[in-house]
Amino acid sequence: MDHFPSYRIEGGKPAFYDKVGKTIIYPYSAIQSKIVGTSVMSFVLAPDGKITDYQIVNSLSKDIDYELVKAFKEAEDLWLPDAQEDKHYIIFVPIIFLLNDTEFPLSAHEAGFMMEEIKIEAVVANLGRANNYNFHLEKAKRSYEKRRYRKALRHLNELIERNPFSAELYKLRGFSHYKLNKQKEACLDYQKIKTLLHQAIPPAARNICIGDQEQ
Repeated sequence: MDHFPSYRIEGGKPAFYDKVGKTIIYPYSAIQSKIVGTSVMSFVLAPDGKITDYQIVNSLSKDIDYELVKAFKEAEDLWLPDAQEDKHYIIFVPIIFLLNDTEFPLSAHEAGFMMEEIKIEAVVANLGRANNYNFHLEKAKRSYEKRRYRKALRHLNELIERNPFSAELYKLRGFSHYKLNKQKEACLDYQKIKTLLHQAIPPAARNICIGDQEQ
């Protein structure tokens, strides 16, 4: 993880986390649908303190995306200019949505200027084991080993929604997409290993995606 320029925030990082954390709403639609996971907001910090190019790297739902963009835009006034700076920083902020205190792992990562995660929590009745990380992990591995790639994808999608920093999950999902003749989706997964995690793309995957770009 690169050194984050916290001096660029008025009041420091605590002020940013306090404002954004209090502004983000766990959408009722997401609670009703029992959506949990880690959404990653990225944006560009310019030398003049302006924020541009909001992107949701790991979208969980349209309603959650809307609430995230709204909350981050309301915090734009906290960012400060730097007359000595000429670089544009791409900032990443993980936002974890939890129901009933259900925790799940986040893999270690080296994803550029990454801030600490923000947790948004809610309570719902009858969450069920389908929201359990290990349940999906076991199902994904079993389906993948049996070459039931379509079924494996369903569980891999759930896992990556919760843990978007696992290169191993992207590799499994990318290969499952490839075996189902979804080359574009496979390459998107492999590219995230490079652009989000700053890791090398597997050689076999690199050949597949380069071949696709040359056509």
